[in-house]
Amino acid sequence: MPGHIYTELLSQYWPDVKPEYIETIQSLWSGYGELFRVRVKDQRFCVKYIQLTDKAVHPRGWDTDIGHQRKLLSYQVETNWYAFLANTQLSLPPLPSCVALIEFDSGRFIIMDDLENLGYSPISETNDRGKIESTIEWLAIFHAAFMVDSQVSAVPDKSQLLLAPASNQLWPEGVWRRGTYWHLSTRPDEFASMQDSELKQAAADIDRSLNSARFQTLVHGDAKLANFCYRNTQESRVAAVDFQYTGVGIGVQDLAYFLGSVMDSDQLFQSAPELLDYYLSRLSASLVNRFSAADIRDLNQEYRRLFPVAWADFDRFLAGWAAEHPKLNAFSAAQCNKALKIVYEIKG
Repeated sequence: MPGHIYTELLSQYWPDVKPEYIETIQSLWSGYGELFRVRVKDQRFCVKYIQLTDKAVHPRGWDTDIGHQRKLLSYQVETNWYAFLANTQLSLPPLPSCVALIEFDSGRFIIMDDLENLGYSPISETNDRGKIESTIEWLAIFHAAFMVDSQVSAVPDKSQLLLAPASNQLWPEGVWRRGTYWHLSTRPDEFASMQDSELKQAAADIDRSLNSARFQTLVHGDAKLANFCYRNTQESRVAAVDFQYTGVGIGVQDLAYFLGSVMDSDQLFQSAPELLDYYLSRLSASLVNRFSAADIRDLNQEYRRLFPVAWADFDRFLAGWAAEHPKLNAFSAAQCNKALKIVYEIKG
């Protein structure tokens, strides 16, 4: 869509001041729109244009109706996130504030504050341990804000969290009933493409083990390096974007996916155990005012045990989606072996 069309449509929100189109930041995955920047008077905003009419072209060839409908639903989830949850009174880590949501015939705009105004910038790769730990802390704070103990009947929203109708993929708040973009129930095409293996045979048990965990929260669902921005300050060093796959899950699903996005196999063997420890320490610190010491201990034990299971769940997706992907490495194979033993123990 040309820049002048953007500004005409944006005039619905700024009728007295014509927005100035500055630049395209990036195209959205599979051609479903783009992220661009505008200026209104002396202030800059980021606008996510979501094109909702035509099925786009997937770069790896997954151009199915199932994939198209999942993608459309993901953008509705992100819209719901900014409309209902992002501006809650919870203690959330830094993320863009939503200025406005604009619907029109062929799509919608999500207008957000420009994180660059606050000194945040994206990076393409990092070997910076400080940035990695800051991102892990962001995840821990985010997960703590929505953490629910399924054994405690008095927890607010427990019915919404755990008893959402099985036919409804979304929470009542409008996020995924099960978060992450690789969730088994939303990836039948990729599952069918997997070669027969022990991992494929155990896929449903892996999914069940994660879904039945005692400590559930909202996960970001796509916590890769590209969805975080950084600044060189001691306070609020990290902000996150892209909430299309936010939904119910367990925190180590985000952690496993993030670590796999920034480290190769050798680095993971060396650093993943202590980074899991760091995540659990930050998560525990964020929960001390809401959870008892005994409950935090139980959470640590459960998440430590399920970390390999979360890793194997993503590997199941990769094995069907891109079987030669470099993330399917020696470390991930070791996690899958651990996960298979764990789910068989859980299954009894």
